Amino acid sequence: MDPNVLPKDEHMTEKQLRFGYWFVTHKLQMRQAVTVMLFVLCVGFLLFTVGMLVKLYLLEDASSRALERSAAQSLVNPNAIKAALPKALTVKPAEVLDGGQGRFDTSVRVTNANDDFWAEWDGRFAADGATTTAKTNFILPGETKQFVDLGIDSATRLRNVRYEMGNLRWHRINRHEIPDYVRFHDTRINLDIQNVAFTSTPSLDGKSVISRVSFSVTNRSSYSYWSIRFLVNLFRGTSLTAVNAVDLQQLATGQTRQVEVVWVQDLAAISKVEVIPEINIFDSQVYMAQ
Repeated sequence: MDPNVLPKDEHMTEKQLRFGYWFVTHKLQMRQAVTVMLFVLCVGFLLFTVGMLVKLYLLEDASSRALERSAAQSLVNPNAIKAALPKALTVKPAEVLDGGQGRFDTSVRVTNANDDFWAEWDGRFAADGATTTAKTNFILPGETKQFVDLGIDSATRLRNVRYEMGNLRWHRINRHEIPDYVRFHDTRINLDIQNVAFTSTPSLDGKSVISRVSFSVTNRSSYSYWSIRFLVNLFRGTSLTAVNAVDLQQLATGQTRQVEVVWVQDLAAISKVEVIPEINIFDSQVYMAQ
């Protein structure tokens, strides 16, 4: 068989010959066209990728940051934080009272307007040329309380007296442990004070006057206390005239005790006597074992 002659069944048609001729003559152009198409696809894909990155990192990231800021502002509301913090204690101007025998007493009233916080601090009275020793004090929730310092020696009446507070410590009431603070308070400070009487009589030697306040106190709570301090105020009309304090030791539940407070000075024309008990009901050390 002549190698230059195709078998009968392998003879190419005119159409096939034309296509072959066209393919051979346009082969270079086709390669260039495919290259251009692939280049256009690559550039298009690159532009699409860049566009998506810009959208993701610039536009959507900015939107996400704005959303995060908005959420943070909602979660950390300044007004809510302010409402959760305790209100500052209110301190009235300090008073100076004549304690007799060349001594003076100081008094100040402090108000705690918070229902969920009680506080402790170190407090002292300061005046021109005199400063008392700092004492640890406390105030219960919602309480207006009087603080005194008695028997301050001074050749002249104290001037420019002020009450200084430091090392303030706030304590929040745990509502899981104390869901009803009013009930918690009233079941512990349930002291029945009766028969309050004021008398002022000359001393046995006649050289001075002894003023007294006597009263009875019954512990109607279910708790016994190691010590309870009673503050006693004397008034002439609406003016505070004299102040004193006494510590009553070991008052058991159900027990009634007689208490007497003495001033060695003439306190005439007293129109009102006020007796105020002081117990830190949050301090476990004040309670006697049942």
